[in-house]
Amino acid sequence: SDIANAQSLVATSWMIRQGTSLDRGASLSDGQAAEVQRLWRPLAAEAEALVAENWRAIERVAKALITHRELTGDDIDDLIAGRRLGERTSSVTVT
Repeated sequence: SDIANAQSLVATSWMIRQGTSLDRGASLSDGQAAEVQRLWRPLAAEAEALVAENWRAIERVAKALITHRELTGDDIDDLIAGRRLGERTSSVTVT
């Protein structure tokens, strides 16, 4: 899962900073696992807060992807800003 992958990345990053071997057979001691969890908890809480804070925009993008299957960067910007697809105002300046 995405959460397990993120936890693995946190653990790997911590192991690198500690100078621990990254051999495939390497495993974390109880103390190391506790340290990884200590580092993981605030990161997970921050991610959950960002998702909760931006849930409406996430939902709009998800629904648009279901309907349209492909979105441009401008489409996503519009949806995040609360606009419907195609409601972008022109920023072209005529001189």
